[in-house]
Amino acid sequence: MADRSKIEWTDASWNPVRAAWRVLGQKTQGAGGDRPIGWHCEHVSEGCRNCYAEGFNLRLGTRLDYKPGNRDVIDIFLDEKLLLQPLRWKRPRKIFVGSMTDLFADFVSDDMLDKIFAVVALSPQHTFQFLTKRPARMREYLTRGQCGFYEFYAGDACNRVGDLVEKMRRSGLGMPPNGVGPVGHLQPGARWWPPSNVWLGVSCEDQATTLERCEQLKATPAAVRFVSCEPLLEDIGEALNEFMGTCTIRIPKNVSPIRPFDPDTTTIGGAVSGLGGMIVDNNDRAIDWVIVSGESGPHARPMHADWARSIRNLCACVGVPFFFKQWGEWAPDSMCGEHVRFSARNPGPELHGWPYDEATDTWRIGKRRAGRLLDGIEHNAFPEVANG
Repeated sequence: MADRSKIEWTDASWNPVRAAWRVLGQKTQGAGGDRPIGWHCEHVSEGCRNCYAEGFNLRLGTRLDYKPGNRDVIDIFLDEKLLLQPLRWKRPRKIFVGSMTDLFADFVSDDMLDKIFAVVALSPQHTFQFLTKRPARMREYLTRGQCGFYEFYAGDACNRVGDLVEKMRRSGLGMPPNGVGPVGHLQPGARWWPPSNVWLGVSCEDQATTLERCEQLKATPAAVRFVSCEPLLEDIGEALNEFMGTCTIRIPKNVSPIRPFDPDTTTIGGAVSGLGGMIVDNNDRAIDWVIVSGESGPHARPMHADWARSIRNLCACVGVPFFFKQWGEWAPDSMCGEHVRFSARNPGPELHGWPYDEATDTWRIGKRRAGRLLDGIEHNAFPEVANG
């Protein structure tokens, strides 16, 4: 858990799903003793090759890499103390949920997700940013059992989370005595689902992952949908363009957000009003925000400047907010450091073999020196959301 995040597009990170070494080969629940505690995830595509979270876990977590076989020696559990942390943060924050793992991997149970979304529902003062490379599971979890229209059945997860919200309130978890009040369930057809303070995103590094993951994102309900192109490994502008038009399921932006929960003045019932339900809207785009970033770290691969420009220009054309996070280890327009030349049409850098007018020079100068300017401009756009 970090109340301050170094990730430029968020304010804080929240990692309630943890991993710990199994004791004497026996599966246990939760953390305890001297077991190394950290996180777990598993690689699914080229974007995972130099995972920053894996490196952090190797140094300061379980000391295990992110491989499926390590499930045999660890317990994956929900840290109940960390789970409730957002309820204690009064100041509104953008919170990156699961920055050290992928919450929609199959080793994260529906029960864990239900509890996470219950806390999200009880923390409407915050914006929760979910990012996944497994959008099929995300879509399945959020839409299982729903009929597609807001006046009908909102879905299995919606009702389970509604029950959890009620139980959490009655048990007093994280709630002061003067914060109690009547809590409405996430009634089918009565409120929006998922909560309107949830932003759902997919991570895409190349054309194949963009087409696959954005298609799933497009069919998943969310107040805000976003794409994180990090690390950007090839030109994906053409693939991304397919999702800048219509969408299938949408939470309208003119819906007033849920009132912030203030334990001194607000009942929990008032705080959770405005949750649940879904609507269909075929006249809106599928992507509300795009983040672009080069790769950092000792084994980082360079990003061609034209790949970033292509996405920037596309976003400008269709009116989608564009956020340029960083160049990473490599940057154009420098004359020092390790040097490569490669074409925008070639996903991998080559020292030779490309015509001069199709290639660009890129230097390895380090993340800090490379900075965040794209053609001299710092791009920090965020999606607009209703303020009530």
